[in-house]
Amino acid sequence: SVKAIAGIKLPSQLANELTAVTSYIESHVPPDGKILCFPYCPLINTLTGHDSPSYFSFFYPETFRAADQDTVIRELASSKSVVIMLQRPGPIESEAEFEDNRLGKLKSYISSHYQLVHATPNFYFLQ
Repeated sequence: SVKAIAGIKLPSQLANELTAVTSYIESHVPPDGKILCFPYCPLINTLTGHDSPSYFSFFYPETFRAADQDTVIRELASSKSVVIMLQRPGPIESEAEFEDNRLGKLKSYISSHYQLVHATPNFYFLQ
């Protein structure tokens, strides 16, 4: 919840972003809803108290094998009330873009099964 970030000292731009993200989640994601933050932002799950729909939450090369895309897709397909948060280029993560070659299958699945419903300076929300 928003209260979870109250004691964290952050630059104001980042604090405003986290407040906007957690407020959106609090008002648009049911308590049992799941959030997959792609490619890497597990702090969102911790701050909002929402689980990920997948065992995998870290999609950078050193932590996620491209061969595991099928597992993530199966887990997404079998989960209800899923919100996908895509990091976008911005102050939090300037390199946050899909890895077209390595994770093309997962990118294609997300793009064809979820639609943009909200955006902040650093995230796209898809449902």
